[in-house]
Amino acid sequence: ADPDSRGNPTRSFTGWLDEVRLSAAAVYDTEFSPQRRLAPTAETVLLFHLDRGFGPFQLDHSSTAATGIRGDATRLVPLP
Repeated sequence: ADPDSRGNPTRSFTGWLDEVRLSAAAVYDTEFSPQRRLAPTAETVLLFHLDRGFGPFQLDHSSTAATGIRGDATRLVPLP
């Protein structure tokens, strides 16, 4: 979302995402060419390859092994 000065979203994202990777540290520190399919690193805390899912579920390919649920009430559910 496009945040306002208080950090509140003003517009939602409209489009498609193919890959999502969240990391605890910077992954790149120089210019790079994006990979077609992202790979986890030691700092990866969440990695979704959004081209496959199991029903409404999206599996995390990082060591965290969370499960995302797609839909109107999208949320992230950590495994015990």
